[in-house]
Amino acid sequence: MSLSNANRDRVDLATHTEIIAIFLMFGMILYSIYPKDMQRKQVLAEKSNYALTAVYLENMLRLDPENVDLLFATVKADIESGNMKLANKLIEILKNSKDMDAKKKYYLLKYKLLDEKRKNSEDENLTKDIESDMVEIIQKVANEKIFEKKYAMIWYKSAKDMLLKEEAFKFLEPFYGQNNNNALERCIELADEKQYLDKRLRCLDRLIMIDSNISKEWLISAYTMYTEYNEERKALNVVKKLAKIDKNYTIELARLLRVAGDYHDSSNYYMSLYNSSSDVDMQKDYLFKAISSLQEGDLNEEIVSLLKRYEDRYIDDDEMMIKFIKIYLSIEKLSRAKELSLRLLERDK
Repeated sequence: MSLSNANRDRVDLATHTEIIAIFLMFGMILYSIYPKDMQRKQVLAEKSNYALTAVYLENMLRLDPENVDLLFATVKADIESGNMKLANKLIEILKNSKDMDAKKKYYLLKYKLLDEKRKNSEDENLTKDIESDMVEIIQKVANEKIFEKKYAMIWYKSAKDMLLKEEAFKFLEPFYGQNNNNALERCIELADEKQYLDKRLRCLDRLIMIDSNISKEWLISAYTMYTEYNEERKALNVVKKLAKIDKNYTIELARLLRVAGDYHDSSNYYMSLYNSSSDVDMQKDYLFKAISSLQEGDLNEEIVSLLKRYEDRYIDDDEMMIKFIKIYLSIEKLSRAKELSLRLLERDK
């Protein structure tokens, strides 16, 4: 190597070293003068280069070792960049803190570290030991409520993945009071065993009550569940919502209203089906279903009013007229039966 080349290498090396020194010095100066809240937001928003973020945070941490948020961010960045050794060292600082927020962050990061360790484990026994530690953390965090609400859904997913249903429910609880649809839907899906029936129904009740824009799919699911558990009144309320978005559920609504003893409304819904149908035979069927609901409720005057309204329409239909007369006789409206019979005789002259 020539003397000139050697000198050039030394110049390049010196220049590289100087650049690193300047970068670190600049970082320290920036940290000392730049607004901390803005600085933290910008650094934490960096997701394209976790390694660079981790280096920057580690240098910031040297200047402010008591900053729990900064420590938390540093460990997260170290985990993402694969620097597990440093992450494990730093996390011990959080572990020994008496601050509850620090403990919450400690368990979140400890679990993440264990999860990464499990993913990289090729030893079956080691994997089981790691999973045992993960289960222990989830149970402790859930039972002692050592978690921030903003991370509750992360804990919920972790508990669900580890088949810890009781703990998973506890992580959903903070959202119920805020009428969080997503949490309520997760609760319903999670409570798929008989022992969790009460939880499922409570979450379902809440979801139906608060969500004015609930999807048709969820309404159908709710109706199926309420019917399965013999919650007829609740099933009725759900079908009322379904009937507003799908007319095919109107007939089921009319049937349920009759079962519930709302004979007048049941009859009205059958007649709404009558009015919206263009099929003559279906119209007749809906009409007699409407009358049948009124009969079950002993609403005789309403039956008379309904029959009279349609006498003219079906006056030339002998089969319909005979049925009308029989209905009048069954509710002891003899004068109406007589009057209709005379009309038929007059018609045939």
